[in-house]
Amino acid sequence: MNVLYITIDKSLTQDPKNSFQNSLDREIAIGKKMENYHIIAMSQTCCAPYKVSTNTVIYPIAAKGMLSFIYKSLCVGKKICKNKSIDLISTQDPLLTGFVGLRLKKLFTIPLNIQYHGDFLNNPYWLKEHWLNHVFNRLGMYVIAKADSFLLGVTPNLQKKITNVFRVSKERIFVLPYGLGIDRHHFNNRNGHLMRERFVQNPTDKIALYVGRLCKQKNLPLLLEAAREVLLESPETIFLIIGEGPEKKKLIKMAYQLKINKHLFFIGNIPYRQIPDYYAASDVVILPSLYEGCPRVLMEAMAAKKPIVTTDRGFANIGPQINQHYFVINKHDPRILAQAINHIFSENFSTRSPMYSLPECEHEFDQKFAIQGYIDAWQATLRAT
Repeated sequence: MNVLYITIDKSLTQDPKNSFQNSLDREIAIGKKMENYHIIAMSQTCCAPYKVSTNTVIYPIAAKGMLSFIYKSLCVGKKICKNKSIDLISTQDPLLTGFVGLRLKKLFTIPLNIQYHGDFLNNPYWLKEHWLNHVFNRLGMYVIAKADSFLLGVTPNLQKKITNVFRVSKERIFVLPYGLGIDRHHFNNRNGHLMRERFVQNPTDKIALYVGRLCKQKNLPLLLEAAREVLLESPETIFLIIGEGPEKKKLIKMAYQLKINKHLFFIGNIPYRQIPDYYAASDVVILPSLYEGCPRVLMEAMAAKKPIVTTDRGFANIGPQINQHYFVINKHDPRILAQAINHIFSENFSTRSPMYSLPECEHEFDQKFAIQGYIDAWQATLRAT
């Protein structure tokens, strides 16, 4: 099987040692299961196509904007489809990459698979974030209507909703119950002592961790307001924020306004290989999002055996079924979030037994399971077209 994959994931074109994601390892593993795997990926710099494994080639696209990416991706995609005997096209999402994939499908009569790893289409929170999202929403629904199959990297609780939104037959939908999965072993037996010494003075001091983009979707003002409440009861707590995003300046300003800036550290993006050390050092992992598909940060926290406090969005809904260290708040109230965090601190949950209690979930979290799901969906799509 020869597949063309189109993505805006810039981490694929970065040095793996410095990348914030481990996407490249996943794509190489997918490529090993196919004859040839061609990846068009957005890049910060322009360079020639290059091999990352025997049968996986990356075509970097250096684009200054959306229209530039669409035009350049179409040009590169046409050359690939003409010369590489492509059997199937898959795109990261139904938006920009989906539009490019649809154009190539029509030009070369190649089956199109659309991936959907979120909960944004027809989502009121997402639509409010920017007026352009209303345009993208219509584009996404149009692309979905024309695609041959869909690969949903979302939790079981979102599948029914998405199926109804897409209004397509179940035969065309393939589900990865826990998204892209994680390499669980990457988080096992990590020592967080050195990291703790860097941020806290006493062994009894607490560290609360957030990992993700600094954007409106993640609802980080809720976390900052809750942090102020937490510090009233646990004044030695440190909050570590890992990630970058458009809301960073506003959040830093907010931290000063709330007078919690001395307890809040914006770490920025760090190499993925270092992230397990931060999980190991933490006492609780927090995800205050307004909406989610299947956030890998929660799976990573479970793999690191850390307590979790999260809002009732996406993957969060299955939490109480997995372990007793997983707190879901159903109101976006900083006081409720703070109460959950302080409860974890008071019970010292982070020193208790391993958090994985359902072997079947542990298996499905594994990235190998997700990768096989990709292959199965693509093969089924080819058989049906």
